[in-house]
Amino acid sequence: MAAGENLVQQCVSVLRAILEQMSVRMRQRNRRLTRGVDALCEIALPGGPTFRLCAFVRRGLRPATLPQLLEQIEAIASGGVCEQAVVFTDYVPAPLAEALRAQRVNFVDAVGNACLLGPGGLSIFHTRHRPPRRPATRGQDFSEPGAKIVFFLLQHGPRIRATYREMQAATGVSLDKISKVMNELENDRLVIVRTRGDYEIIDAVPLLDRWAGAFAAKLEPKILLGEYKAAAGDDFPALADAMRAAKLPVVVGGEVAAGWLTDYLRPAAMRLYIPEDAQAVVQRELKLAPARDGNIDLATAFATDLGKPIGEDGVLIADPLIVYAELMSGGDVRLGETALRLREEHLAWIA
Repeated sequence: MAAGENLVQQCVSVLRAILEQMSVRMRQRNRRLTRGVDALCEIALPGGPTFRLCAFVRRGLRPATLPQLLEQIEAIASGGVCEQAVVFTDYVPAPLAEALRAQRVNFVDAVGNACLLGPGGLSIFHTRHRPPRRPATRGQDFSEPGAKIVFFLLQHGPRIRATYREMQAATGVSLDKISKVMNELENDRLVIVRTRGDYEIIDAVPLLDRWAGAFAAKLEPKILLGEYKAAAGDDFPALADAMRAAKLPVVVGGEVAAGWLTDYLRPAAMRLYIPEDAQAVVQRELKLAPARDGNIDLATAFATDLGKPIGEDGVLIADPLIVYAELMSGGDVRLGETALRLREEHLAWIA
């Protein structure tokens, strides 16, 4: 069973158990689903209406995901298949549950929490369950090397022509790990093999979600080198000028890159991806001092091709996939809104 299907069945079981306690009948429909819908349920209220509930899977919810949830719910509602939408997820902590309820976002998680605000006065809100101390084993892609491979695929997708050795050269991931990740993505029907060295992404949206989740949980903590403050303060244009003048081997990410890419966000922080041996020279040339509350992060460049130049003599800006994952790892709806705009403008093929 694919990972997404397993989560669907876990959440269906949770929802059915909650509804049965209220004498509400629910039936899962095995009909052809529209794109973006992972399950379809019919709910019959005692002496009241029967309505259809479309469910979609999103793992690792955080405040930054809220703008995209609202957009997906609106898309489902406009499709005319269901009267209500619900997100199936792995776990929703209590503060996020309150924020979702305030926006009337229905959810069910795999550990027993749920919010369902439906017709006929249906009102369910359970938030007392916590995940086990030892979380369930995640897939091969939910790891530091797995995240690097998923990034490579999305960066070169939807059709990827590359051998395992070429993937290894670009990411530094072992051939054995590449094979395990690719086999799992194929089993989950996210990627198909056309011929040897020729792959195609066939379901990009959940693959993007997996990239963002693995980046935040596994890759980002491994590559962060520290937080700093610059003598220039938050004068990010001046820092960019200093990078150009010193010809520093950096790739600009974080909120500064998001602002450049979308012309929407007023940046409050910058991240610089640098080679492992360049930390001292970057600190010296940019006059960076370690600071616990610094607005500049230094991070190890985790692949050979992380960005592209801005202008003829510009510094390198991080790939939109990286900036998207950075924004989604934040606990801020403002960053989530920027991530949604960046996705629409720079990752339009992932629809």
